[in-house]
Amino acid sequence: MNSQRFKTIPAFFIIFAMSIIVSCQSSDSETGQNQQSQPSSSVTGTSDLSEAGSTITIITACRRVSAVMTEDACRSQFIADQSAFGLGESVILILSRSVGVNDVVFQFDSDPKEFSLSQIDMQIARFSPGTSHTISARYQEEAWSNKFNFQVDELKPLTPAIRKLCASQECVPGGIFTAPKITGADALYPFVEFISGVAYTEAEFGWFDQNYLWAELSLDGNLMKLGCLNCALADRKGYEYGARIPFGDTGIFYNWDLKNLLIGSHSMKARLRNSKHIGPWSDDFIFEVEK
Repeated sequence: MNSQRFKTIPAFFIIFAMSIIVSCQSSDSETGQNQQSQPSSSVTGTSDLSEAGSTITIITACRRVSAVMTEDACRSQFIADQSAFGLGESVILILSRSVGVNDVVFQFDSDPKEFSLSQIDMQIARFSPGTSHTISARYQEEAWSNKFNFQVDELKPLTPAIRKLCASQECVPGGIFTAPKITGADALYPFVEFISGVAYTEAEFGWFDQNYLWAELSLDGNLMKLGCLNCALADRKGYEYGARIPFGDTGIFYNWDLKNLLIGSHSMKARLRNSKHIGPWSDDFIFEVEK
């Protein structure tokens, strides 16, 4: 890696840069991408399938295709996946009635250890490919639910989505990027990409701790110079992204710098991959750079 030293970076950017470094370092050292403040798995209730007061049941579960999924859509996805979850992807559970996320706990394979909703995805992401498991739910002080059987493997990933893109103190959606006025070699304005579809902890980059899935990124449709997320995993699997930019001399890399983009409209897209499969590209995430 070519080392760089910060010389004339604006004070406001130093603060932002340090926050990126701390976030990335803490996510790589945590045991348990990701990455978002709300749980990446979710439960959906169907209140007409269970009488009040009776033990809750798990109706079905599947890889999450979208933020909201019906029982039929989830069941169809689970059948299409041959009763398996893709390692590293987020999961949705459909329960027999609606419950508060803090009122239900889960256990795997009848192990006494309990997990909250926000911990489910990453626990599944730690299983070994080709293995079979069960998950049960318990609402408050009720008895444990039925055991829902599933397998795990490195499936072809589903389509992700780019949900946010940030550079310096600006993020899209929510604003428009302003071209930096300081554009020297030591003025760094790296893009930070946030995607959905992966197994996350509650930390923004917590999915970097899972061992099966990474993301490729394409800026303005350029497929010859791809960026990546969870690149350390890709490196361990033998996939290199040599065009990455070193973030000073920190040992951390990023994909693109805002100061290098022309004024006008741009697009970015993402896809997920593992050591066996490459998933489809997401829809383009459109953003603007103005003077």
